[in-house]
Amino acid sequence: MMKKEQKQVLKEQIIKLAWNDLNFRQKLMEAPHEAIRQWCGVDIPSATKIKVLYDSPERIHFVLPARSFTVISDDDLLDDDLDAVAGGNDGDTYTVDG
Repeated sequence: MMKKEQKQVLKEQIIKLAWNDLNFRQKLMEAPHEAIRQWCGVDIPSATKIKVLYDSPERIHFVLPARSFTVISDDDLLDDDLDAVAGGNDGDTYTVDG
């Protein structure tokens, strides 16, 4: 299993490739496991489902990450949990300038 930091680096690499290489982007949309294996050299197990969505000016997607924090009560989160989501970023959402 990949560590969180490794997943983030891989996601950033995939996003940059998809923005800069139309062939990779098309392959990623059609066959993501194969595209990632060919272009990035990473073999993601077939049991891991990958869904690639492409935002456009007319369409946006909201990804709700798996809930990975402990809720103490309906209104209180642990300090570590608050740090993880501070600024509205759960660590799995990226904005890459370029």
